[in-house]
Amino acid sequence: MISTDAIINNMFYAIGEKTPATSIKNRYIPSRVEMLAILNQLYQEEIGPLLENLAAFSYDGSDADHTITAGVGGLPSDFLAPHEVYDGDAPDHPPLKQIMNLSDKVADDAECRQYLIPDGSHLWIFGKTPANTVKLYYIQRPAALADSGSSYPTALKPEFHRDGIFEARAKKVRAFRSNDIASFIDLQALEQGCFGEIERAHTIGKRDDTPKVIRNVYFSSQ
Repeated sequence: MISTDAIINNMFYAIGEKTPATSIKNRYIPSRVEMLAILNQLYQEEIGPLLENLAAFSYDGSDADHTITAGVGGLPSDFLAPHEVYDGDAPDHPPLKQIMNLSDKVADDAECRQYLIPDGSHLWIFGKTPANTVKLYYIQRPAALADSGSSYPTALKPEFHRDGIFEARAKKVRAFRSNDIASFIDLQALEQGCFGEIERAHTIGKRDDTPKVIRNVYFSSQ
């Protein structure tokens, strides 16, 4: 595993900067602060969804952040995308159905069975007051990195820390700022290939070898 400060050094090396550990005067990315911002945008917002690292959040009323009032609750600060939402939990309760349009909303006195995410901060649930603790399972945004030898992109497998996506992003930013469109397009394609490898490693790479069983929920003995 490579520390964040070393990754930033490698990103500067990739664009031809020979002394990245000292004062940066590169015309395209002039400071380590900016390179860290480029790194975090890539790691948190673009790589993060590919990792599919799940987290759970319970609206158990323990404080204001964990409370749903009039069908509205706040999303956790590290929320990237929904996985499933339950009134209660599996397998005793089915997941709520996500809707994308208010025209699909059930009546307020219907059973609690729908949710909608209207923005990046809120969860709306539809139907009567939930009978159980609402639980949100979601894809988690990786924690922001720091320009430090004690900071590591731990959400990402170590084989992707060097000679790949981070250096490609630094080169892509330089190509864009220098109006080198041909290189920009080539680096865009390289990035897409890296994204595909990362996604496969963090999805298929998480699966165990036990046989997969499909549960028949429609079978009845009657």
